Amino acid sequence: MQAKTIEKLHAREMLQRVRTQVVNQNKRKSKWAIIRNTHAELIDTTLNTFLDHIPEMLCPEYELRLIQSESTILAYLTMTLTDKTVVESEFIFLALDKDEDIHKLMNLALTGVWINEAEEIPLSVVKLARCRVQRYPSKRDGGYNWSGVLMDTNPPDAERWTVSTVTGE
Repeated sequence: MQAKTIEKLHAREMLQRVRTQVVNQNKRKSKWAIIRNTHAELIDTTLNTFLDHIPEMLCPEYELRLIQSESTILAYLTMTLTDKTVVESEFIFLALDKDEDIHKLMNLALTGVWINEAEEIPLSVVKLARCRVQRYPSKRDGGYNWSGVLMDTNPPDAERWTVSTVTGE
């Protein structure tokens, strides 16, 4: 399967997960970090893949607000499902290609993380991402029924962390 196909599958998977979260007070809440190595690639590829899947994945009644600054991209998705529950999801797009960028992820309470082109991201960022999920929504707000990290990558070089992590070598 080509990397672009896997990237599209992860975008679809993420958007499907927001629709199936726990209902609390008629709302299905989730918060996601979407990570790519550079801000330019985040905008040129990852954000476009995400936006391409919104219309086909969603019901007719949805609203997507996109807020973009020089360093941050936020997307707020609200949609009413056929069961009359309301999805409220926040997507935080982050460029994290250096260990020193890790602070951008440190204080986030998340439902899920999608790491696009994971081989280009330091392993320290991946490990921290795993620690930031299972934190939103809180148990007081109904909790979650799925939380985790999705990653995609092209075939990596033998020296990359992705090879040693998967093969154990």
